[in-house]
Order: sequence, then C-alpha cells, then structure tokens
Amino acid sequence: MATNMLGYADISTDKQIQMGLFIIKDNNGYMVAENTIKTCIEKANKAGMKVNADEIKFGMYVA
Repeated sequence: MATNMLGYADISTDKQIQMGLFIIKDNNGYMVAENTIKTCIEKANKAGMKVNADEIKFGMYVA
C-alpha cells in the first residue's frame, strides 16, 4: 500500500512490475545509467573534482 501511495509500482501486482522491467530493458536502462555515471565522473574530473569512492551503487525503481 505504501509503495502505491508514493507512486511506485504496487508490489502485489506482478504484471505492473514486469511491464516496468520490460520498458527499462527495452530502453537500455542499464547502459543509459552506466554512460550517465561515467559522463558525470569525467566532467567532475575535468572540473578538478574527484569522486572519492571505490564503488558506486546505482538503484532503479519501477514507478
């Protein structure tokens, strides 16, 4: 109920989640996210900043 109220997919409806995952996969969501993170790091480096992390975690939510 809470996920539905926040605009996320209703976890009790498998069909809604499967459709969201299909859309993400169909739009190459993982590659878009990876390229976006790489671009952000490159731009930060060019601006004289450094990402001080050994690992970057990415989360994608079906809404």
